[in-house]
Amino acid sequence: CLSRVGLARRAGVLTQGYEKVRAALKNNPNGVLLQASDGSSDGREKITRLAPDVSVVTLFTAEELGHAIGRDNAVHALIGAGKMAKAFLGDARKLAGVTNQPLNGILPDASGQIE
Repeated sequence: CLSRVGLARRAGVLTQGYEKVRAALKNNPNGVLLQASDGSSDGREKITRLAPDVSVVTLFTAEELGHAIGRDNAVHALIGAGKMAKAFLGDARKLAGVTNQPLNGILPDASGQIE
C-alpha cells in the first residue's frame, strides 16, 4: 500500500506538506488525502474541512508516510485524482480489512467514484 505512495511521488501526482496540500485542496478538492495517525488533530481537521468529500486515509504514522516518500516524517499528503488514487484507495481498504483498523472517512462520494 505504501509503495503506491512512493509511485505517486515519482509520477508527480503526490503533494506533500501542510501548506501545499492545503493549497491543492483549495484549488481542486479531489483525490485521496493521507494524514498521519499520530499527526496533530488540529492540523488534520483544518485540512479535512477544506474538502469534506475527499477520501481520507489515516492508517499510517508520520514516520511510515515519511519513509514512503523519502522523508523522515510526513503528516499530510495528497494523491491527485486518477488511477493512482483509485489503486491506492483499493489497497488501503484491503489493508484496513486485514489489520482490522478503522478507516477515517475513506469512503468516496455517493457514486463510489474517485475522480
